[in-house]
Amino acid sequence: MGAGLPELMDELLVDDDLFATVRVISAPRTGSVQLQLREPVCDERFIIGDVVVTTAEVSVDGTAGWSMVMGEDPRGALAGALADAILSTESSELKAPRDRILAALSRAAAELSDITTAEDAQLESTVIDFEELD
Repeated sequence: MGAGLPELMDELLVDDDLFATVRVISAPRTGSVQLQLREPVCDERFIIGDVVVTTAEVSVDGTAGWSMVMGEDPRGALAGALADAILSTESSELKAPRDRILAALSRAAAELSDITTAEDAQLESTVIDFEELD
């Protein structure tokens, strides 16, 4: 895939106006959370295990942003929190960064869709079709 969210946030922070408005509320912390799944037939939730995650919270121009990413990824958690705050504010000064983030997310969604389509096509070739005999 193309450049990720952390790289985009690095580019956006180079702008002195944006950097000056960022305040870290909660520095990235790594911990674990329980991962729950829903069993599709009985529609019951169950705990499959613990997952390592990293969380961060920031404020951009007074708007809070929070993020949780899987794994030990402080840079990714900060980038997610920054993106959350920028996308949550309606400040006209942050319109350009908002547009860049939305464009990057749109590209990432399209790339993931293409990957899923390719994987589905690959799996389709392994399907066994049984004929019913009378």
